[in-house]
Amino acid sequence: MRFTKLANQREERSIYARLVPASLTGAQTSTVAGIPEGRTQLSALTSGTGVFTLVYLKPFTRMPIIQATCFHATLKLYFTITAQSATGCTIKCWDEAGVAQNPTQIHFTATGFDVTDEA
Repeated sequence: MRFTKLANQREERSIYARLVPASLTGAQTSTVAGIPEGRTQLSALTSGTGVFTLVYLKPFTRMPIIQATCFHATLKLYFTITAQSATGCTIKCWDEAGVAQNPTQIHFTATGFDVTDEA
């Protein structure tokens, strides 16, 4: 977790995580194999092929800015981030044919504030 405090700003917080979907099964959360980086900041579970729900262990006070990248060794993957909120989000991945696929890795970042009045 990174904290930054500038002259006229309140604390900003970022969550970074690297997930290995092959090691996430069912409602398994926060495993060393499934989340090698960031497991102290979020939990993750899969509800099916290509669908990953992330829950922030310390929720933001409002929805953060979210960035993600899904990698696969042989497939060209597309993804979308849905169900975004201050407490988590869902990442859905699929291939060029529109078939749900599990990526090899997901890199994820969420950056936000812990106060409601930050501009």
